[in-house]
Amino acid sequence: MLFERFVRNFLRREQVAFRLCSRQLKWSTNGDALLLPTMQTDVTLRRRRQRTVIETKFTARQLMQRFGQTRDRSDHLYQLFAYLQNLAAHAPAGSRVGGILLYPRVGACPEVRCELHGHPVRITTLDLSGEWEDIRRQLLALLD
Repeated sequence: MLFERFVRNFLRREQVAFRLCSRQLKWSTNGDALLLPTMQTDVTLRRRRQRTVIETKFTARQLMQRFGQTRDRSDHLYQLFAYLQNLAAHAPAGSRVGGILLYPRVGACPEVRCELHGHPVRITTLDLSGEWEDIRRQLLALLD
């Protein structure tokens, strides 16, 4: 939670381009959603017709080994994807909804940029071992 709060409070203080919140999302369902888990974003950035969810994960293992191949963690990606799909379902028509999975950097961590069902997705890391200005620059670059 410390990493999540750091990112949210930094963006709240240091940028003015977006409105920022942590948002509870509604499931886009026709059925009874009473027993479905709550969806609470770490950070949601909004401006005009753009929505960006930043999901922070403080873990030493961003990557997993499965069948001899290294992959990003599927549980984190599925969580972000659920947020994007349900946020898009309730966003104004024509809105662009994207997401960022943000990890602290531990060793070599590749960056991924892709599009999932029309949603731009970025999986990246934040190097917390550098000087403050480097950390600040990295966080503000997330908004580009």
